[in-house]
Amino acid sequence: DLLKILMKAREISELTEGAFDITFLSKEPSDYSNVFLAPELSLAALRTPKTQIGVSGIAKGYIVDRMSEVLRKAGFKKFLVNAGDLYAAGPWKIGIRNPEGGKGATLCTLLVHNRAVSTSGLYERGRHIIDPTTHKPVTRLKSVTVIADSSILADALGTGAFVMGKDKIPLLAKKIPNISILFVDNQGVRGAVGKVSECLP
Repeated sequence: DLLKILMKAREISELTEGAFDITFLSKEPSDYSNVFLAPELSLAALRTPKTQIGVSGIAKGYIVDRMSEVLRKAGFKKFLVNAGDLYAAGPWKIGIRNPEGGKGATLCTLLVHNRAVSTSGLYERGRHIIDPTTHKPVTRLKSVTVIADSSILADALGTGAFVMGKDKIPLLAKKIPNISILFVDNQGVRGAVGKVSECLP
């Protein structure tokens, strides 16, 4: 399972041009290329001894996908897996949290069908999203919500898009088919790419 997570992490690191990077914990300059992967040998290794990895920005999505897979194999056709990140099998209405409101405040409600939804925001655990190039918290945005085909993709892209910032989000979305991204910047201005126009004022 770990090798699958690391392989997907490398793919998303490349898509986000390093904005998503599991080596962000390293004490010395490092990036995702320092993680050597040889899937044909079931092998993963770190190229330098001081490289550290953290999979918190992608593991939750992987777990949601695995749970969804188990439910499908058990014969369930409509279900909602909620482990912080969501996967909705069948049609569901999903409320998107308003980062400027109190607990339970909703920005909008989306109708999703066989889709994963993941939100990264400053309201979750304060300034916990780190720019891997500066090693400082990112504060340009208040929240980013990604709607994608899988939870592992939505989870990691949420972090990557948060670090990239609103100007680069449309460019990121063009690289990946069938995703939508909703964001709120630090001034409270909303923006969206894809089929989430109902969340715009």
